[in-house]
Amino acid sequence: MKYTVRCSCGHNDVVELFGKGADRERKIAWYETSGVCVECYKAAKRAEEAVKPIVATVKVNGNLGKVVIVLSGNVYPKKDDFKARGYFWSADTDDMSDELSGKVVKAWRKTFGVDEKGQENLEKEIETLKAQGVEVKEMINPVDAKLAQDKNAEESAEAEEISKIEKPAEPEMVAGKRWNGNIYGSEKYGYRVYLDNKEIKITEEQKEMLEGYISAKSAYNKRVAEVRNRG
Repeated sequence: MKYTVRCSCGHNDVVELFGKGADRERKIAWYETSGVCVECYKAAKRAEEAVKPIVATVKVNGNLGKVVIVLSGNVYPKKDDFKARGYFWSADTDDMSDELSGKVVKAWRKTFGVDEKGQENLEKEIETLKAQGVEVKEMINPVDAKLAQDKNAEESAEAEEISKIEKPAEPEMVAGKRWNGNIYGSEKYGYRVYLDNKEIKITEEQKEMLEGYISAKSAYNKRVAEVRNRG
């Protein structure tokens, strides 16, 4: 249930509370005496980060088979520069401890492959970060690196196998258009499809052609899923 509460910072905020009535009342009382609104919390975090230098932690996500750079500290003033270089704001759940605890910490991060090209790009990015005065902490251990390499090898083999599966060509009449894959109507009243939210009447021949494509695409997706689920 959502409540509008008067926080200790003097601002109103909407919070969602669960549990028994008494528990919710205690939580409301806490907001009134100790809690702060979302905007004040953000401002406090910004002030806290402002006195911290930017730190780039380089680590491996063995589950993804990637190396990731996670930024912390006073990133906000330079976020547009980092964003332009391929960093994205996302939940940082690369650590297994975070995954197990369910803790979600958002951060600016950028991922790199573990292949030769990925490592080359990683080295260039680390050089750029150091040139900007960013402290770089490399936390890559051999076990994580091996997991990432194995994952990368699996994905490469999987991608190669999938590339050998013949993918059905999309019919020209639906190519590049939004189509839900359904054909409506009957032999008596005629057939139609909806492309880009517009009704398009089709002939019997076009209906058969689209049905053939739907069948072929379904078979293709099934074979791709079998490859991906094999591991």
